[in-house]
Amino acid sequence: MGGSPDANRTTRDIRALADDIFDFTARTFCIPPVLLFGDVAGTQDAMARWLTTCIDPLCDQIQEEIIRKRYGFAEWEKGNSLRIDTSSILHFDLFSNAAAVEKLIGSGAFSINDVRRAAGASAIQEDWADRHFVTKNFETVASAARQMEGSEEK
Repeated sequence: MGGSPDANRTTRDIRALADDIFDFTARTFCIPPVLLFGDVAGTQDAMARWLTTCIDPLCDQIQEEIIRKRYGFAEWEKGNSLRIDTSSILHFDLFSNAAAVEKLIGSGAFSINDVRRAAGASAIQEDWADRHFVTKNFETVASAARQMEGSEEK
């Protein structure tokens, strides 16, 4: 009773074949297989790799082509262009990143509204929210500069 070789296959064999096809296809398009199969373990790292190796380069290419076709070299040289922003693709948990947010604001490089916009929150309609602060009790950069000027004179 030899039968055909296909007679010994099970649904597990067919499932394994389908998984292999999805796995190879995902790797071809730089999609981490863990994202394709819906696995939970390693999703955050896989998503970061996927954005870095697939989405960002693809968006860069699309951005360049749109600039080339829509604006041309002369307009691009004048500063007219387009930017595809992929920074908000990942979910940003403000509370999990509170220490990093505090450092961003406390460095004087970003205002509170800069950080809120980057996190997908609406800006605060107050002047102080657009000011830049440094860590020394979160004073304004201008105040810190005045204090530094005063200490240099001594």
